[in-house]
Amino acid sequence: MDLIKGRFRKDLKYKAIIDKAISGDRVVTHIYFDDGSDVELVTLIAGFKSPRSTDTKNEVKGEPFGDDAKSYIEKRIVGQKVFVAFIGTSSTDVPIVKIYHPAGNISEKILAAGYAEVADWQSQLIGPQGMQLLRNAEKSARAGGKGLWKALKKAEVPQSSPTASTFKVGTTIDATIERFVSPDTFYVFLTNGSEQLVHLSSIRAPRQNEPRGAFLPQAREFVRKNVGKRVKLYTDAFRNETPLVTATLPNGKNLAEVIVLNGYATVIRHRRGDDDRSDSWDFLIEAESIATKEKRGIHSPKVPKEVKLTEASADATRAKVHLRSLKNKGKFNAILDFVISPTRFRVILPVDGLRIVLVLAGVMGPPKESPVSETAIAYNNKHILQRDVTIELFDVDKFGGFIGNLTIHGQTEVYQLQLLKQGLVQIHEGSMSRVANEDAFYDAETVAVDARLGLWVNYDPEEEEKRIQQEEEKRRAKYEQKMAKFKKPNAFDDDEDEEDLSNLPEAVRNLVIRR
Repeated sequence: MDLIKGRFRKDLKYKAIIDKAISGDRVVTHIYFDDGSDVELVTLIAGFKSPRSTDTKNEVKGEPFGDDAKSYIEKRIVGQKVFVAFIGTSSTDVPIVKIYHPAGNISEKILAAGYAEVADWQSQLIGPQGMQLLRNAEKSARAGGKGLWKALKKAEVPQSSPTASTFKVGTTIDATIERFVSPDTFYVFLTNGSEQLVHLSSIRAPRQNEPRGAFLPQAREFVRKNVGKRVKLYTDAFRNETPLVTATLPNGKNLAEVIVLNGYATVIRHRRGDDDRSDSWDFLIEAESIATKEKRGIHSPKVPKEVKLTEASADATRAKVHLRSLKNKGKFNAILDFVISPTRFRVILPVDGLRIVLVLAGVMGPPKESPVSETAIAYNNKHILQRDVTIELFDVDKFGGFIGNLTIHGQTEVYQLQLLKQGLVQIHEGSMSRVANEDAFYDAETVAVDARLGLWVNYDPEEEEKRIQQEEEKRRAKYEQKMAKFKKPNAFDDDEDEEDLSNLPEAVRNLVIRR
């Protein structure tokens, strides 16, 4: 059994009297046992740290509010009968106790009065639920500018950000995860249609150039599974106008806690007075403790091997080498890694260890300079970026891109139809022969044309008919001009003039056959 000071059990409460207050957080406690024996020892009161009080014996002046903290304890619990529970010891082997008094939790009360601050290092001893009560008490003292929080110069924290007016400290909003930049940073789509970068509060993912950077690909893949999920974002603070948030997943779990629990991030140890701490910091500490103990992720001594992907779309020759095997697979799973343009994507094939450029069959995007092009890229980012998709490949273009279909998981129709219905792309007649369901493509484009969406916003059927006729006339004139250029004279052509024939000798003229 784990005993404190070789005698005190953690699962028991002991009768005691607080004999003396040494400081605001340190008291002399007299313990009484059921067998009639007793012992007196110096203990720390669990959950908080108070400023140093005046030491008259050694003539050492106390810190601001240190004497107030000591006086607060003296007036309320010194000489009082209480129960104490031992929860651990400090680095100097001083026992830490929870004090139970009929008037309430003394730790909460002194924190609410502003004469102490929460002791972060005791988080694992007290537990996240107990620490949450203490932090709420400290927060109320901060908000009211009580005690030492009035004396300390408080850093000015913006309550909202000009770049994200929807976010306000202490409020919760709904959002959808769009894409992850790193395991602790991601973009979200808000209900008003805007996009915002956010950081998860109080955690830090490994960086590529750090010793634990080898775990970064695993960490990215772990969080990628949450792309597209709706989350509730609680704003804890702002850092350089970027919201620091606590994200709650649809299953009620804290995203940051899940990441830390699986060993893909560490918990930030905040400095005194930091205002950008997560409200769930103590739960994060508990999760990190479990991950460390079970050697998960970055806490594992085994460093994962680097996964290298072959660039199958480096050029057309290399692409053709891989085409046959990929084509024979039919439909297979892939990960959409990056949106290059409205119709071209960088796709990872994890099973094959390949990265390819996928070109959507049967459609072509708007010109790069067109506003519709930006809209189409944004649409793709929202609906398929970093998602699991299904692809089917048919051919290779001259740049090494693989031409084929893309389908979002859980859907049956190919993704091209969505783009056509939104007017973000149009049918490419030259590649329609590779598409099995041509009618569906034409029907989808008709939807956008009729609704004047995207590329068709200024579409005029009559003007389009005139344009087609003009183009046809230009093509015909160009063709005739080209044919006339290569036409050789022929005595039997019916375009010969009479006068030309009259100049010929009579014998020759009689041989000419005229129509």
